[in-house]
Amino acid sequence: MRAALLLGVDPYVVAACERREVRPVVVYGATARDQGFPRPHPGGLFVEDPTDPGQVLAALARAGLTGADFAAVQATDERYVITAAVLARLFGLPGTAPETAVRFRDKWLQKQAVRRAGIPTARTVLIEDLRTGHPGMSGFERAVIKPVAGGATKFTAVVDSDEQIDAFARRAPDIKRTFLLEEFVPGEEWTIDGIVRDGEPVFLGVGRYGEPCLSAVESGSALRLEKLDPQSPEHALAEPVVRAALAALELRDSVFHMELFHRDGQVTFGECAARRGGVVTQLEVARKYGVDLAEAALCCALGENADPSPKISPDAVGSTFLLGRPGILFDCPSAAQLRELPGVEYAHIELPRGHIKVDDGVANTFERIGVVLVTAADSAALAERCAGARAWFDERLVMAPAGTTVSALRDWERGRWPTAQ
Repeated sequence: MRAALLLGVDPYVVAACERREVRPVVVYGATARDQGFPRPHPGGLFVEDPTDPGQVLAALARAGLTGADFAAVQATDERYVITAAVLARLFGLPGTAPETAVRFRDKWLQKQAVRRAGIPTARTVLIEDLRTGHPGMSGFERAVIKPVAGGATKFTAVVDSDEQIDAFARRAPDIKRTFLLEEFVPGEEWTIDGIVRDGEPVFLGVGRYGEPCLSAVESGSALRLEKLDPQSPEHALAEPVVRAALAALELRDSVFHMELFHRDGQVTFGECAARRGGVVTQLEVARKYGVDLAEAALCCALGENADPSPKISPDAVGSTFLLGRPGILFDCPSAAQLRELPGVEYAHIELPRGHIKVDDGVANTFERIGVVLVTAADSAALAERCAGARAWFDERLVMAPAGTTVSALRDWERGRWPTAQ
């Protein structure tokens, strides 16, 4: 049986392997082991840092495996895309070229390539080491500061003064030192999930945020996304920019996740990843378009051509995050209870009871307790159902105060359960 080396825990790609009679060998790191979800595949190989090809090669050697044992190397996790590209080339297997993978991981290099191709995108300034200083606002009235090789909006903030950059630098973790300062681009934010084969997009699914991602993070509101019909005006405006950007970045055979901004008919490139979108993108795309992105990712890694054959649903399909508050997660509705709400077809609670959420002032799109996939007859009804699911969840969410005294906890307990003592 053929084997695929999978960097990171992705149950959807594992399932695709099993359907295609490919043996999955999953390499996972400390985060996957410590968080416990998704659970590493039985027989998986633990590596302290899967971004390090040397550590992956050592783990394979300890297991008696070499490159000759594999037909593919694949990664869905943003952090492991370059490692997968390096190992695929080393093993002589299909895959994204390492020099291409670098453009998708390093957002400064990515913006330079896109700008050289004449595609509108934000102006950027590289901050080599935020701990040793920064160039200030660099002429931007408003800017976004983020790790040059980050993921989602983790360790990202909107700033409009040198003092705000200084404050951000004091809060930024030591593990992130190279940052990108880029011009703030207003407008609607769109997502594009797709598949490119031989450099040509063979599937594009366009979506939009209920409000721009960073705006939601700034205001502390929950993210909401919706997948749009291929006949939508957004799709028509996005497609030429997507094609031009993929050509500029030289992506040949891969799934991808791109973000664009739109204002007054102008579409501006945001950024692009050479992997599937996160959270419930796999399920949203399958429900709206009938396309399995995990299967497509595996086919690309194997060098096989899989026809996506979309089957478009007339339903409005989207998702929304379920937020918490600072404190200790004491109780919340279950996924099964959420699935009983109107239009909720999938729900997942990501944090266990007892999890401590500390408001550290560095908000990001990872700050959620769970997520639901919702369907409705149209966009307005979808937004209403998403809002209803969030409100219902919040009403039943129980957060105990963290970092306080036993006396304060007793007062909190008496307030919730007057007869408990």
